[in-house]
Amino acid sequence: MDIDPFLVSVCVITYNHEKYIRQALESILAQTTSFPIEILIGEDCSTDGTRKIILEFEKRYPERIRAILSKVNMGANRNLIRTLEDCKGKYIAVLEGDDYWLSPLKLQKQVDFLESHPECTICFHPVEVFFQEIGMKRGVWPDYNVDEITTLTDLIKNNYIPTCSVMYRNIQINKIPDMYYDLKSGDWPLHVMYAQLGNIGYLADVMALYRYHSTGVFSRLNFVQKLKTALMAREFVYSQIPDVPKKELGVVIINNYFHIANLYCDQNNISKAREYLRRSLSYLAYFIYFPDKLYVAKVFLRTFLPGMFSYIFSKKRNFLKRDS
Repeated sequence: MDIDPFLVSVCVITYNHEKYIRQALESILAQTTSFPIEILIGEDCSTDGTRKIILEFEKRYPERIRAILSKVNMGANRNLIRTLEDCKGKYIAVLEGDDYWLSPLKLQKQVDFLESHPECTICFHPVEVFFQEIGMKRGVWPDYNVDEITTLTDLIKNNYIPTCSVMYRNIQINKIPDMYYDLKSGDWPLHVMYAQLGNIGYLADVMALYRYHSTGVFSRLNFVQKLKTALMAREFVYSQIPDVPKKELGVVIINNYFHIANLYCDQNNISKAREYLRRSLSYLAYFIYFPDKLYVAKVFLRTFLPGMFSYIFSKKRNFLKRDS
């Protein structure tokens, strides 16, 4: 692979981020590094003033910024992959246009880590979570201690890598399957693809801000839609990973199916509940490992034998209320 003179390629993905893109780009330009960086901006045919701002920055910094413009809206995942494929640096840092970096040393610290840990293909760090509508920061993500080195097996249990924190080693991952482009959430599956080729490194410094706002792709979904989006991502990952860590993910997928079915029962949409329970049977081999088998039985009864369910479990006992 030909390596560009830039050691780091910053991959910026943006669509309708007029309110935020300046802050994102300025946080990249504020980086203090001992190496040159390039900034590639994948702009996906925004309907607001995002593109105008990007072209303004490209004109001001032609030696560092290159805009990659869509002729038609191609969707977040296609925009991300085509921009990643244009990155020639040894390392790739990713930033979505509505987030920004807090530390001017972020890139330097991550490069130093990856240079000293050749076994790692990913480096990340915690981020501040900012709720735009109320104008307040609400903690950090991940909000628990992470080991300095984790693996694919850890990552498939839970996505603890914020996209605005990630740096990848620029290596050839497997061909992106077509079904990836249909996912509404593509960041975790992409992390998994890189994690199949090496370990994951963690720096404890909070060096970026993740902006949660009502116009975000994920945040504007209702609760059931969010669960279904997560389920699609997990089933995609399940289809891509080796057999060894599939057990843990299979159990999580079963839980997703039953949770969605139970919510459809709450809405009295029994046909949808039955559809999801039937689909869960594809993961029948993992039922033995599911910890809450009583819950499984209750959701099955509620969906397929509601009369028996009502007879056995009175509403006063609220058996289907689960701790969250």
